[in-house]
Amino acid sequence: MFNGSKVSSPIKQVSSWHALPHGLWLKEIVEAHLAPWWPRMFGYHLVRLGGLSAQLDHKTCPIKHCISIGSEHGDYGVTAELEALPLAEHSVDACLMAFTLNFSNDPHQLMREAHRVLIANGHLITLTFNPYSLLGIARFLPGSRGREPWSSQLLSPHRLKDWMRLLGHEVIWEEPLFYGSLSGIRPSWPWWDKMAGRLIPPFAGAQLIISRKREVPVTPIRPMRAYSRRIKTPALAGQVRQSR
Repeated sequence: MFNGSKVSSPIKQVSSWHALPHGLWLKEIVEAHLAPWWPRMFGYHLVRLGGLSAQLDHKTCPIKHCISIGSEHGDYGVTAELEALPLAEHSVDACLMAFTLNFSNDPHQLMREAHRVLIANGHLITLTFNPYSLLGIARFLPGSRGREPWSSQLLSPHRLKDWMRLLGHEVIWEEPLFYGSLSGIRPSWPWWDKMAGRLIPPFAGAQLIISRKREVPVTPIRPMRAYSRRIKTPALAGQVRQSR
């Protein structure tokens, strides 16, 4: 497994899309990319971790029972530490983390917890801000210091996929959301997103990653039966065959 690493300065979970620059626009983009996937989720329990996840629309999801968990007081079903979820092991069919890892003080532990509560073949839906993008470059601008999302941990999709594979997850889908910086008057431009998607797809400002928890059952190897061979013993010396 990987070694957990906590951040040096505390990060506070964002409880509303309004706290992000062009937050409502970003929320619409995220919901549009999630819309084709919700009908493919089946089971009994869906958990949404963090305030941003709790505010996303999931009406087309066949999973009827949904729990929203947040670390800050707000409009959640449960208020608890996300790095120590009050859920039983193998009890959740799908887990949504909309930029929750970016605003976690211990993203490794949060990923472990999401893995722990998922059932075998359960879906993990993760969104992350990419440091290797225009959004990542914009954090060095004077106006971006101390603001969200630049004050959070920007975790690259490649890094998150490595974590998922170490935990035994199979990445079944990944998709860029936009290629803008979120720092200007406009969050992004359609012509730029289209061109950048063809030329520099790994450098998207944010990425959607969907994985499934795989658990290979261990089948004990049965010991091979010792088959006794019938050995024909030669006739003893001096033995006389009886004639018919």
